[in-house]
Order: sequence, then structure tokens, then C-alpha cells
Amino acid sequence: MGTPIRFKCLKCGYCCAHLINETSLGKLGIFLLPQERGWFPQETIIPLYGAGLKGKRRLRPQVIYAFQSTLKRCPWFDERSHLCLIYEHRPSVCRAYPLSGTCATRECRFLAMQSQDDEEISLEISTIKEELKADRETLNYIIAMRSKYKGPMWVYPNDEKKWKMVTGSDLNQYLPKIPGLLSQILK
Repeated sequence: MGTPIRFKCLKCGYCCAHLINETSLGKLGIFLLPQERGWFPQETIIPLYGAGLKGKRRLRPQVIYAFQSTLKRCPWFDERSHLCLIYEHRPSVCRAYPLSGTCATRECRFLAMQSQDDEEISLEISTIKEELKADRETLNYIIAMRSKYKGPMWVYPNDEKKWKMVTGSDLNQYLPKIPGLLSQILK
């Protein structure tokens, strides 16, 4: 691991223009907490993650605890100024970017320019304090939901539009990579 990188947002808008990501679970949209659904057009909001189990013939989650938008680009991104029109109230996942489950993402243009593909990204903590706080809040919410609703974890891929139970290696890739967190979430 190299010298920690001092993060500086380029305000390029790449993250705002790529809200849907290809994963091993399918295409997943921007993570939205239940209270953040209202910031996007209602017709573009679909479930993202669920927990627990209900149904006998058609199995599905007991509760939906996160949502996603089907939009590929954020309606709140101003193309001319390259600024967020709801910056002070943007979704938690936007406040945490470029962090996702305490890991820095190479999808961020700044980080892509600063690191090699095979190298672990190390960020200087003083430059990502607000991002860490937002990421931690989101992770705490996920842990609380998983603790409250026992049973399987579910995902609703944007491209498939049906619930999938998450298991095995998919679960390891899907969950944040924090020592001990996986066991807390799966309790």
C-alpha cells in the first residue's frame, strides 16, 4: 500500500452521471434510505435491498429497507455548474462518495487517476471525514435492519426487476469489508 491519498473531488460529475452499476448481483441503482425516496421521481423508485422471509409460494423479503432509482443520471446534477442542486440534502450514499462500505471506489475519476488497478487505495483520513461519517451512518442503518429482521438477505436488480436471495460468494462481495462487520450483519 502506498502513501495515503489526499482526496479532492474534481467536481467532474462522473458519479452523478453513473447511478447504475454492474455487480455480480446484476445492475444496481443508487442506494437510497427510505426517507430519501422523495428526492427522485416516484416512478423511478424501486426496491433495492430486503431482509427476512415471507410468502409460501412466492418467497420475498419480509421488509424492504433500501431503495434505488432506475435513473442513470441524477436529476439534481447541474450540467453547467457541475454542482448538486440539493447538495446540503443529498442522499447518504452521495455524502459518503467515494466510499462504499468503507472501501474507496475506483469509479471515482480522481481516485482512478491516483492509483494503480492492483493497488489498494489508502485515503488520508483528514480529507474524508464527512464521507466517513456518512458511510458509517449508512452501515449502521444496514446493521440495524439486519439485526431486526433475521433470515435471508435480498436484492432487487434494476435489470431483472425481481427479488433474488443473496447467498455465498455474492454475499461476501455485496457486504462492506470491515473486520467483524460481516458476522454482525449475518447474526
